[in-house]
Amino acid sequence: MGPPSSSENTLYEQYEQCTYYANKFLDSKSIQPLPEATRSSSFVGAGYFISRGTKHKLVDESIGKISITVGEIREHAKQACNNMSFSNPFECIELAYISSLLSYGFRLNDNAQILIQDKINNVETSWALGAAFHILQNHWK
Repeated sequence: MGPPSSSENTLYEQYEQCTYYANKFLDSKSIQPLPEATRSSSFVGAGYFISRGTKHKLVDESIGKISITVGEIREHAKQACNNMSFSNPFECIELAYISSLLSYGFRLNDNAQILIQDKINNVETSWALGAAFHILQNHWK
C-alpha cells in the first residue's frame, strides 16, 4: 500500500501521510514490541521526548516534566498536522514519529502514560534507559 493521497490535505490526511512514512521507517528498524502485560504501563520519556515535547508544547519547560498518554500525543500530532506552518514545518512529522514509535513500534496502548522528564534521580537519561528502568523496577522484581 502506498502513501495516502496528498490532494486536499485535511487534518486526517496530513496526519495519515506523516504516520505512513514514520511507520515505514520503523518497519526498516529492529524495534521489538513491548510485552503485552506492560503496554498500558507508565514509562519515562527523555532526550528526544523532552526536546520535541518542549518545542511542540507537550512539555512546559518551567515544570520540567509532564505525564501524557500515547493517545494524547497522537491528538497533538493530528493538530500539528492540521496547523502546519512555515515557522515550524517539521512539527507534524516529528509528533507523528513519536506517536508511531510508541503505538506502532512499541505497541503501547493509548492509555499508557509517558512521564516526560530529562532526569531520573538527578541523572540525565534517554528513552530506552528510562523504559528499561521502569520495567525492571515494576515488573521483574
